[in-house]
Amino acid sequence: MVSGWASRQRVLPDGRRQIFSFILPGEPIGLGRRPSAPALGSIVALTALETVDAEPLLEAAVSGRAPGLAQFIVRAQHTDDALLLDHMVRLGRQTAYERVAHFLLELQHRLQLSGLGDSQRFPLPLTQEIMADVLGLSIVHVNRTLQQLRREKLIELRSGVAILLRRELLVSISDYRPAASPPLQAIRQAAS
Repeated sequence: MVSGWASRQRVLPDGRRQIFSFILPGEPIGLGRRPSAPALGSIVALTALETVDAEPLLEAAVSGRAPGLAQFIVRAQHTDDALLLDHMVRLGRQTAYERVAHFLLELQHRLQLSGLGDSQRFPLPLTQEIMADVLGLSIVHVNRTLQQLRREKLIELRSGVAILLRRELLVSISDYRPAASPPLQAIRQAAS
C-alpha cells in the first residue's frame, strides 16, 4: 500500500464487526503465503487508498529473479503472524487500559518504520468506533479509557494525531514489545 489505511475484518450477521488488523502505508497486501478465505473476512478501506499491483512483484519473487523481495515477503509474513499473536493476547488477557496503550504503541512503532511518525507522534485517523471494533470494547469504554490516559498525561490526541507523552510508562503498562523480525538466516531459508 502506498498511502491510506485499510483493515482486515469480519462482520457478523447482526452487524457487529471485529477488526483483526490494519494495513498501513508501506505494508504489503496480498503477498502472503496463506490462501485467502473471502468468506471469513475482508479488507476494507478506512481512508482513501493508493496501492500498487502486487502480482508482478509476487511473480518476480517466486521465480527467483528478486531474492531480496522474496526475503521481504517472508519477513512481512512473520511480522503479520507476530502482530496477530499480539492482537490475540491483547483481546484475550489485557485490561481495557492495557489494550489501548498497547494498541497505540503498536501503531506508533509501525508508522515510525514507514516514516509517517516518530517516537512520539503519529497520524491516527481512526474513530472511537473503529478503535472499539479492533479492541473488542464498547465505544463508551474506549472513550473513558482514552480520557483516563489523557488525564494521566500519558497521551494527547489532536486533530487526527496521537502524541505519546510518556512512552516508556505506556510500554510498562501494556508490556509492549515490538513484533520481532525473524533472523536473516531463517528468512533466506524460507525464501529459497
